[in-house]
Amino acid sequence: MGGSQGREGATGMGAFIALCELRQRLGIEPADTRVAVAGFGNAGQRIARLLHEAGYTIVALSDSSGAIHHPDGFNPVEVAQVKQEKGRVGAWRRGGSKLERLESDELLTVDCDLLVPAATGGQIDAAVARRIKARTILELANGPVWPDADAVLADRGIEVIPDILANAGGVVVSYFEWLQNLSSDYWPEEKVQARLEEVIKRASRKVSDAALEHGCGLREAAYVVALERLSAALMARSLAP
Repeated sequence: MGGSQGREGATGMGAFIALCELRQRLGIEPADTRVAVAGFGNAGQRIARLLHEAGYTIVALSDSSGAIHHPDGFNPVEVAQVKQEKGRVGAWRRGGSKLERLESDELLTVDCDLLVPAATGGQIDAAVARRIKARTILELANGPVWPDADAVLADRGIEVIPDILANAGGVVVSYFEWLQNLSSDYWPEEKVQARLEEVIKRASRKVSDAALEHGCGLREAAYVVALERLSAALMARSLAP
């Protein structure tokens, strides 16, 4: 039926909105935050560009061909242009002697403050979790952190913004697409983004509040919020005692 405006970049945009909403809780200041993005595809490019525009320093990027690291940071728009022309992030040549080339999985343990796993699931197991230097992980991929790694990260005080919240933007806008198709009333991109921001901000606040109330991490808090909503819906439909 033609899709929805704003769908292509919705996953990365949703993650950015969630991070902004949780920034104060996590003690993140853009100017002091170095970011590594593992997976420079559609969602990874989108979040890298949004973070760069907001003042974060993108110090490492990777795709399936390899990774690049530079302590002074990259302009992700320029790297995306090189990737489009050459087919890989590793084709980036600028940066002089400070430019470091790594294997894709080595990016996960580079020296940074915010790690964004944006490629495939199961990237971070317990062994990798013990070597991560980031203080915060923003899960943009589906299930990039294994349960055994969650326990390690919690013990080390590394906060994880879980995929159930951080990468929900794509699903939210797909829901908006369904609504638009049902009504044949198609929204401009500005309305789609405004509605997306409203949904993600509200969810982020609820998850943050649940984490404080129950003294747990953000993943556990996200499940608490989800189960409370399911319970209320079942009760309202008289399907639960």
